[in-house]
This record gives sequence, C-alpha cells and structure tokens, in this order.
Amino acid sequence: MKKILLTVLFLVAASCISMYASIVSVYSLVKSEVSDSQEKKYEPCDPYKYQSNMTMIAVVKQQGVVLADCEVAVLDSQGECRASSFSVSEDGHLVYLVIQGEGAGEALTFRVVYNGTEGPVDVAATETYTYMSDAMVGTFAAPFVLNIPADPTGISSASVSGVRVQPISGALVIEAGNGAEVRICTACGKMRTLCVAGRQVVSLPAGVYVVNGKKYVVK
Repeated sequence: MKKILLTVLFLVAASCISMYASIVSVYSLVKSEVSDSQEKKYEPCDPYKYQSNMTMIAVVKQQGVVLADCEVAVLDSQGECRASSFSVSEDGHLVYLVIQGEGAGEALTFRVVYNGTEGPVDVAATETYTYMSDAMVGTFAAPFVLNIPADPTGISSASVSGVRVQPISGALVIEAGNGAEVRICTACGKMRTLCVAGRQVVSLPAGVYVVNGKKYVVK
C-alpha cells in the first residue's frame, strides 16, 4: 500500500512539474513572438521567480466598446509586473495572461496601454483581482472584463465602432455606416473631422495619421 501511495505521489508531482514547464515554454514563446512585432511598455517578471501562476482570459472595454490592439499589464501592490500581454483575438480582442505569483491574497491591479489620438495612453482599469495560485479566471465565452475611462482627448472608442480604414498609396479608404464621425489627426496635431456614410477615399500626403485613436501609414 505504501509503495502504491508513493508511486501515485510521484506521478502527481511529475505531472505538476511537466505542466509548469509547459506553461513556462508557452510563456517564453509568446513573449518572443510578441516582442518581434510589438514593443511592450511593461516587462513581466521572470517566470521562474514564482512557483505558481494564475491564468486569465480578459477583454478591455472603453465606455462599453471592446478595445482592440492594446497591452494589458498586471501589477502587484509593489508595482512589480506579474504579467503583460497584447490583445490577440481578431474576433473578440481577447487578452491571455499567465500571472506569476505564490499562495493567495495578493491584490492585483491592471494597466492598459493603447494608441490614443495624441499617442500612447496608459490608464488604470477599474477592476482589481485577488491572486490565487492555479486559479483560472475568465473563459473564451465569458472573459474577465477590464473597464477603462474614455480617451483623455475626448474621443472615445465608441467613435470607431463600425469604421474600417485601409491605407493605400496617397490616401486612406474609409468605410462606415450611419454617418459615423471620423477624425483624422496628423503627426503635427492638425485635426480633420469627417462624416462618413459608406465608402470614402481621403487623399493625403505620405505620412503617419491617427484615425479615431489608431495609427495608419500612408505611403
């Protein structure tokens, strides 16, 4: 009986070690791939520093509208970054986080970095969460919602709902319905406001433009 019990304990321990190694490997791979395409503002701590983790599937909303192309960082009470990831799902703009920690009871806060009209915006999410080892928070169908305030420039993400922008040579092709308001900002800070219904081609000199909070390059 004792021998069987030891065998079971050994298999459980081996399984836990294998699972942890897999998580670290995935973390390293994702971190490597993301760093090649996007630059993070928050660099997460070494995954080997803590013995356990908590996983979270989240989505960022601004005034009720899902925010795409943003970075979410998870910080502890000392300001250490326990996790950082970009929204990766084109359909739901989900954020997948592997939060490093140990035990339970630590208060976690969230920072969201996104491209505002006048450049990157770094804001705190309204929500907080208490760390618990091995917990799984949020699902694909029901992600954990992180709410952030309106864009400090006064242009909310709601203004980009239903608007599609495609840069082409010497112009931006803008498609929208219901007479959506579209604001085009140049690198020098000059603003141009349009009311677009349907498809409109806006001729522009080569350069970088921010359309309703998102950057586009016209060649």
